[in-house]
Amino acid sequence: MPPLWVACAIAHRGVALQLLHAGAAAAACDGLGTPCLCVAAQRGKAGLPLVEVLLEHSAPADAADGNGNTALLFAAHGGHLPLVRLLLRGGAPVELANKDGLTPLQAALLAVAVAVALTLTLALALALALALCLTLTLALTLTLTLTRRRCSKATARSSPPWRSTEQRYIYSTEQRYIYSTEQRSCI
Repeated sequence: MPPLWVACAIAHRGVALQLLHAGAAAAACDGLGTPCLCVAAQRGKAGLPLVEVLLEHSAPADAADGNGNTALLFAAHGGHLPLVRLLLRGGAPVELANKDGLTPLQAALLAVAVAVALTLTLALALALALALCLTLTLALTLTLTLTRRRCSKATARSSPPWRSTEQRYIYSTEQRYIYSTEQRSCI
């Protein structure tokens, strides 16, 4: 087992910090594939400073053990709200499920951690709202672009060769035509 993993397992922030400054990898795992971040998250309140240090040293927030359990899932199952908030700020994915299909939200509900479940629900709702906004923005941009192209082609075919904002008078021997060159708008 890597020394950093052991420092996280016994919740020793000072040793972990020294090891990270000496070049230890924040993404280190034990022989079973359990990352340091997950071990620190399992420590609950005692692991909070370790999780903060690991995230500052670029530990992947979505790292999972061999069963697909993430640090966020461990924190949610333990009902540790400050740890959940820290992991969410660090970029931990709220929708990621383990091999059994258990998400952090479901783990919080199983542990009857209402505050954690509400926080995860809000984080999930914000992630979904952001995805929806991005999708709608893309669709609107695409629609406007296609509409402008169609309008510019239609205007080019049907507009007179002259374009001005004043009225043009064309006189002929039999009739008088008044053409107005008001701007055509296509939306």
